[in-house]
Amino acid sequence: PHATSHQAGRDNALALEGARATLATSIGTKPSHVIFTASATEANNIFLRGAAAARAHTGRDTLITFRTEHSCILESFRKLEQQGFQCHILPVHADGSPRLDALEPHCHERTALVSIAAGNNEIGALGPLPHIANMTKQCGAWLHSDAAQILAREKFDMNLAQVDFASFSGHKAHGPKGIGALAARSSGMLSQLEPILFGGGQERALRPGTVPLPLAIGLAEAARLSQQAMPQQRQELAHRAEQLWKRLHDHHPSWRLNGPQNFSQRLAGNLSITIPHVHPEALNLSPLAVSFGSACAAHKKQHSHVLLAIGHEPQNIATTLRIGIGLQNTQDELDRAAQILIESTPPQRTTPQKARA
Repeated sequence: PHATSHQAGRDNALALEGARATLATSIGTKPSHVIFTASATEANNIFLRGAAAARAHTGRDTLITFRTEHSCILESFRKLEQQGFQCHILPVHADGSPRLDALEPHCHERTALVSIAAGNNEIGALGPLPHIANMTKQCGAWLHSDAAQILAREKFDMNLAQVDFASFSGHKAHGPKGIGALAARSSGMLSQLEPILFGGGQERALRPGTVPLPLAIGLAEAARLSQQAMPQQRQELAHRAEQLWKRLHDHHPSWRLNGPQNFSQRLAGNLSITIPHVHPEALNLSPLAVSFGSACAAHKKQHSHVLLAIGHEPQNIATTLRIGIGLQNTQDELDRAAQILIESTPPQRTTPQKARA
């Protein structure tokens, strides 16, 4: 789509800009404020490293995020810390919500940026973006949100959220794999980022390389369809998740729901359930497409840093099940999933607590 000296190239260029405009409209910004990337991980890296380098020139060398963020955020922070930046990875509450009292002391004239997910991929905690934006505005820091999980599950508008930058993923929004985006809310903000990749100058010289046109169109259309379906889609997904959890908890009262307990305050369709005293290999869940922990970290064979951050003991992390419910799941499938999960372990007795004297 970058060769415009012939008609086929011009047609593709128009299609690419059409996809950019569609995505921009869906997330509440302008087409010139959007660049396409290979993934949300790449978009996060382009922003964090590019913003840190750019803002260091103005004396801002403090970077802030939270312990439950995606590994691409945390690993970027560790790398930036090695380069001399003052990086603060702050604690969260037991439900995964950020400790804003811990954030406040770090918002000052040297703060470059704050990065927080719009919705946590493991436990469904939603980031209080407008609240944090009020804090970052006072100290002049940029607010970035990893919004990879959000497009197909929550209404998202960059202006309403008051974020300066946001990263998106195609396949998390029922679009194609291999495509993502980085968006800015205001004019001129993308141009302030220092490039970390170099090449032919595509995508405002921040993500050089040929943009895969079919994937870009797929991401844009997925975002458009998902956001147009809000808030009904969000309500339906939240209802399905809540009904499934109630059915499971009725049969297994010892099972624990991680993250926000109010389904109106957690990522729609997300369930994170700890099944105590049962090894995952003892569960016959093969008919189900569910995971223990984060799919992104499954190959590492490490304890989930998200569950550790909210106070889980290591022995419980191995038996924590993550379930993602989508609109493509039928009621019959959810009923079958509930039956399989209920029958996977025998009911466990709960010891009644003695009344205090």
